[in-house]
Amino acid sequence: MDFIKIPHVSNVVLLGRGGSAAAVGDIHITAHQIIFVPLPPPQSTTTTTTTPGTVGNGTTEPGPDITSGACAVPTANQEVWIFHSTVHQIERLPPDPRHVHPRPRLVVHCRDFSLFRFGMPDDARLALVYESLERLVHVDSHEALFAYALGHSTEWPPLHDPASGWHWFDLVSEYRRLGFSDASPPPAAAVPATTSAAGAIRITEVNIDYGICSTYPRFLAVPATILDSTLRHAAKHRSKGRIPAITYRHPTGAALARCSQPLVGVAANRSPQDERFIAAIFDLPIVGRMPPHRRGMVAANEEAMHLIVDARPAINAAANTVKGSGTENMEFYKGARKEYMNIDNIHVMRDSLASMLLMDAGQTIVSTLTRDRAHVLVHCSDGWDRTAQLMSLAQLALDPYYRTLHGFAVLIEKEWLAFGHKFTDRCGHVRPARADSASATSFVHRIRAGVATAAEAREVSPVFHQWLDAVYQLVMTYPDAFEFTPELLAALHWHAYACMAGTFLYNSDAERNEKKLRERTHSVWSMIDKDRAKYLNPAY
Repeated sequence: MDFIKIPHVSNVVLLGRGGSAAAVGDIHITAHQIIFVPLPPPQSTTTTTTTPGTVGNGTTEPGPDITSGACAVPTANQEVWIFHSTVHQIERLPPDPRHVHPRPRLVVHCRDFSLFRFGMPDDARLALVYESLERLVHVDSHEALFAYALGHSTEWPPLHDPASGWHWFDLVSEYRRLGFSDASPPPAAAVPATTSAAGAIRITEVNIDYGICSTYPRFLAVPATILDSTLRHAAKHRSKGRIPAITYRHPTGAALARCSQPLVGVAANRSPQDERFIAAIFDLPIVGRMPPHRRGMVAANEEAMHLIVDARPAINAAANTVKGSGTENMEFYKGARKEYMNIDNIHVMRDSLASMLLMDAGQTIVSTLTRDRAHVLVHCSDGWDRTAQLMSLAQLALDPYYRTLHGFAVLIEKEWLAFGHKFTDRCGHVRPARADSASATSFVHRIRAGVATAAEAREVSPVFHQWLDAVYQLVMTYPDAFEFTPELLAALHWHAYACMAGTFLYNSDAERNEKKLRERTHSVWSMIDKDRAKYLNPAY
């Protein structure tokens, strides 16, 4: 490979804290990994193992605590495998005379908070390794990622085998588990206003070709009283066509739905179809709640109103009005109130984990559905970042199924993958090299130096990581309520960046189907399942 200026360097020191030598060995540079292989101690027959937080044979998931902020220093007999896609920053430093081994240093910062320092034998070889890695950590296409190279591996079940992780999730099956109906009326057919229809949620194929919304799944769940023609019109009033879609219903009947911001604009635009659609969601019957035709007979404070959750700060939502979008005018959404959750956008949240904001917002959603017995509709701007965080966090608290290992996979597949969280953009999977990138030591440095692409600076943000951190807080607070341990969260965090599996590649369900990932790459759930015992919680 032309990018690899030097494939192998001997006499490399893996440095521990204070510059002490953790191991001496060789560095190998491949198309997808940096591999450090320690030399065996004299007269030793000890088997080489893998350092925590890395992958020693290309098949085993990592295990550092995602909240620890550092990886343990490897011992003398541990290999170190660093995937290029997990590299956050590379530094080339001169010898430090204070260290026991004052050598020119290569420092590799990883996105899972692992940090590796290598003492190189001389500046010349350090320069070649550095130049190689500066190009290798930047890929121009998804096909260059390791997941595609692993597609034919026999380490996990064959891709079409029912045991493959690709078969862990089916959206329609999950809808059925939640009690949604397969019945879907013809696009122009009227739905009789029967008691059955009024309380039912149907599965529609209106987006079967991704024509209404390219970032939504093919199957959506909506009130049975709403026609497909209404959905098509309502899509024109929501950013990116992301109409309200029901993804969870509490046993009481309270529905949890998601969407994007309305296209209100400075002209205060309205959509009768959008208003009718949301009214139909809010009219779904709830056990113990008064039916719609009797609500006008009681005082307003005797029954809790339904809730529209706008995840943004109010000032941000108002500012979007001048861009043609904005937030709901509650005068036209009867029987509902709106609350702003004050969670900033990805540009502000990029440098923050903000778990407490997510926890507070999630609690608001949960208490509205359970204590108030009211419906909830959640959105942010486009509905694929903060909305995914809040929807999945609330359901984790509401439904014990999602607290099992398999159910947790279903939750991620549904709320993050099927409904279009932009994993490639947010994780920076595809990072094309620029001609002037060699002068900067990392993506972060290139942003500061003004040489990063506009797309990189705008789109990368640890949205999924923030949610995993919030889940970690729940797991640690209620350790016997989860079938899995924090090690699973660490593994998923690593996999989101490592691109070893196809699960987290691309930005939408439509893109993954177009690229036929299920036929060309392995699922992350196959990899998790292979080491299932490692992630199970004995206290569950």
